[in-house]
Amino acid sequence: QRIQRILKEDLQDFSYFLELKFDGLGLSLLYEEGILMRGATRGNGEMGEDVTHNVKTIGSIPLSIPVKGRVEIRGEIVMNKKDFEQLNEERRENGENEFVSPRNAAAGSLRQLDPHITARRKLTFYAFELHTTTLFEENGNKKNSFEKQSHAEKMLTTFGFLTSPFVTVENTIPDLFFHIQKLEQQRHNFPFEVDGAVIKIEEKNLHALLGATGHHPRWAIAYKFPALQKETKILDV
Repeated sequence: QRIQRILKEDLQDFSYFLELKFDGLGLSLLYEEGILMRGATRGNGEMGEDVTHNVKTIGSIPLSIPVKGRVEIRGEIVMNKKDFEQLNEERRENGENEFVSPRNAAAGSLRQLDPHITARRKLTFYAFELHTTTLFEENGNKKNSFEKQSHAEKMLTTFGFLTSPFVTVENTIPDLFFHIQKLEQQRHNFPFEVDGAVIKIEEKNLHALLGATGHHPRWAIAYKFPALQKETKILDV
């Protein structure tokens, strides 16, 4: 309804791109002439924390990509659940405080002052957005944007990035919810924490028309799964 209200006369057929919502730490990577120049956390949306030295120790982040010009790649840093358990076990043995969650552990590891500590922590980066003014060849034509969100996702994989292990493109909201409900049932099967799904407009030309608020793009929305609930027992008051 929001999309239809904004587009009005410009309304055209569009579809929905669905991918996993990682429970991690947002990261932006800047490449210039194919070389990784900067890594920064999302921060408050305008200013993030420079974590370039730490980012360069993460194996799933290429130090170079086969593209000239200026390219920004956005994604999420996560820690796999098994690596999180191993890290907490080591911290228990050393008498250190345990991390509360894989997200908490990933954030703390990325913000270390010593890059060698970050390198020892097993962090993984998943890319989900590509922004550039560089000309790419698509369907025989050179352009600086992609026609489809799924096209940009495929380009990220050719650069050597990991992307969401589940994506689908659907035409209707009921079709989306069919997959979202399946993902909610399977959320524990992924090696990392998943707290929802992200729905984006597949047609990239509509992204500019829809624009963004000061906080988020209008062409994307997150569907969060209900919080996990467990029972606990009060031992003392």
